[in-house]
Amino acid sequence: MIYNVVMNTRSAPSLARRERERAETRGKILDAARRMFVLKGYEGTTMRAIAAKIGYTPTAIYHHFKDKDALVAELAGSISGPWHKPFNRPVRWEIHWSGWKRSAPPTSSSA
Repeated sequence: MIYNVVMNTRSAPSLARRERERAETRGKILDAARRMFVLKGYEGTTMRAIAAKIGYTPTAIYHHFKDKDALVAELAGSISGPWHKPFNRPVRWEIHWSGWKRSAPPTSSSA
């Protein structure tokens, strides 16, 4: 590692490597979280379980994301591409005896 004694800072190659490693770790966390949310849902997924899935400590996960809501917000923000278009229309949530139920809002042609 190159260390600049005068400025007491790390060199540019070291900082670039750390940023790359941070981005890779964040990607692993997001991938594991995405899979777990699909399989177990929001309530069934914990930060501790996500950490265990990828072999990290929960502390490492919290270093990247404040809480589970921040992780979900990051996942929701990553939705893009042409397959994202159906999600751009409004969605209505209704209370159903088995929990929340998603239904599409009425279209103007059905009125």
